[in-house]
Amino acid sequence: KTATLSFPTVTRKASQWSMVKGQSNAHRGRSLSVDEVHNVIEFLDQMEQENDNKLEFLELDACAEGCPGGILTVRNRFLASERLRHWSQTLPKELPPSLIKRITDQNEALAKNLYLDPPQPKGAMELDQDIGKALYKLEKVHQILAVLPGIDCGLCGSPTCRALAEDIAQKEASIRQCVVLKLKDPKELNALAKIWGERPTGASVSKDDQGQDS
Repeated sequence: KTATLSFPTVTRKASQWSMVKGQSNAHRGRSLSVDEVHNVIEFLDQMEQENDNKLEFLELDACAEGCPGGILTVRNRFLASERLRHWSQTLPKELPPSLIKRITDQNEALAKNLYLDPPQPKGAMELDQDIGKALYKLEKVHQILAVLPGIDCGLCGSPTCRALAEDIAQKEASIRQCVVLKLKDPKELNALAKIWGERPTGASVSKDDQGQDS
């Protein structure tokens, strides 16, 4: 028997939601979309210095071309974007009235569940409140960055190599999370982990180590 796939009704705009401008195009006011994490960081830094910005909606995507494709997927995000745009042209522009009514009826419940607290600014001393410790950790971040691949692939779970380096310096992550280094040379990765004070995976803790940790 041939399986028949049934997809829910979706509009052209909705099918492009994960792409660049997919969300900002749905906003009726002044909006802007920025993609690729380095551009996002640069844009946010500039936004902090401007007081006359009248934008009502910001769409910030860590990845270039938005989120089609993605981490550990086989499809190239640029090909995925092109095919998604092509496919969207076959979709209707508007939803059926019955479905619009269902969405409208649930609007109040959605508004409550989708509420987010206002973002809070980070302090200047991100690595540590003590300036001496912060400078020490910053130097460690630079040392770790020197051995990381610097391609910001995101496979480790951090958005950038610098973010991973900062987490390692804060002892909130391990250099073993770097998939690129793991594939390149596992022995070198273990050596680097030892430099940053990490024990080999699965290693037993000796009494001397326990005394040092305490």
